[in-house]
Amino acid sequence: MSDEGADPEAGPWVTVRLGSIRPDPRPPSSFGHDEPDLDARLRAAPERVRRAALALAVRAVTTRFRFGDDELVRQAVEAVERGLTLAEETRSRIGHLRAQGTDLRTCSSAVHALYAATGKGVAAVEALNAVRYAVADDWPVLRRELYRLVREG
Repeated sequence: MSDEGADPEAGPWVTVRLGSIRPDPRPPSSFGHDEPDLDARLRAAPERVRRAALALAVRAVTTRFRFGDDELVRQAVEAVERGLTLAEETRSRIGHLRAQGTDLRTCSSAVHALYAATGKGVAAVEALNAVRYAVADDWPVLRRELYRLVREG
């Protein structure tokens, strides 16, 4: 650093960066923070594998919880299975669903899982973070199945 040639309005020091700043090494999502290997593998997997993984996870959530609007849940599951992004109006309705389950946090996670899974592209992988909380007791089994899908894909 040097103050030579510095603009007096800018302050007394000039900063010169040598080289480049490395990208943030943290995973790109909350799911990646807790499951970095599975997150990276799913993001790198072909779209059909991600879709199958999300469909498996969403089915686990819809099997465990009952929701206030069966038709809307059916649309969400079908969209995830087919790899479609739902319209924002429909996704908004999903975000306002009520789930019946053991406690508020798991119910909220179940709704968030459906909402996130119907989003766009690889960002939908973030739904798995909500699935982890919604089906906590069954997560180890579901996680093994997700790894199996990635390996086979």
